[in-house]
Amino acid sequence: MYLLSQMGTANANPYYQAAWAFYPNLAMDLVVPPMARLIGAENATRLFLLFGQLLIIGGALALEWVVKRRVHLAGFAALLFLYCLPFTWGFVNFECALGIALWGIAAYLFAAEQPTPVRFAVNTAFVVVLFAAHFFSLGIYGATLGFYELWRAFDRKLPYRDAALRLVTLAIPAVALLVVMRLTAGSVGSEGTFWYFDYKLLWPFFIMNGYSMAVSGASALVLMAALYVAARCGMLKLQPAGIWVATGFALLYLAIPPTYSARRSRIFGFFLRPL
Repeated sequence: MYLLSQMGTANANPYYQAAWAFYPNLAMDLVVPPMARLIGAENATRLFLLFGQLLIIGGALALEWVVKRRVHLAGFAALLFLYCLPFTWGFVNFECALGIALWGIAAYLFAAEQPTPVRFAVNTAFVVVLFAAHFFSLGIYGATLGFYELWRAFDRKLPYRDAALRLVTLAIPAVALLVVMRLTAGSVGSEGTFWYFDYKLLWPFFIMNGYSMAVSGASALVLMAALYVAARCGMLKLQPAGIWVATGFALLYLAIPPTYSARRSRIFGFFLRPL
């Protein structure tokens, strides 16, 4: 971040240059360097991390308000996962983008009954931002809204034409960006994908805390027990749309490989290389 913040200034390191390309994982790279010129790279990075955490909590609260028209437990749920495994591993771009995705889902649901141009504009704005911030968060955003639209079509018994039109409208911005990625020789991942289905059973117990597997496992067990008791006592109930979304993500969890040979796409951005 320090090297990027000095690019184009008198203090630029003469042994490095920014090689611009088209990457889908640049939330921090786009935000921190301009801030670092004002307050320093360390302070800018800390503010970015704080900003990502606030986006997660605020997005969860906004989503709950849109769905239930009140704020109840979403903020506490977000706090439970604020130091989960991906975030403590340092995936700060993903953390920030996931917060943006939560706000995007809330905004789309708020505009779900609006005319097509309004929904298209809201969706396009968030797709572009998420595409630049982190590709996986864009996938979470798109999958959530896709499952929601499928539930909506089923629940309201929409004609196939209307349901297909809403799904196509939802997909157009992402497809357009993927075409741009293809035309610029970009790609996501590469050869060497491995599924490791045995680990699928363990990850739910390891996800809660990135600093201690014991604490993570114990927290997951306590959370599962609390959810079970709350459901049995009638204090917790999934809405029909939530059941569709949860089922869809459960299937995706089984289908998506946990390990792949990562090769950055040449999408929207740059990397540093020594001269």
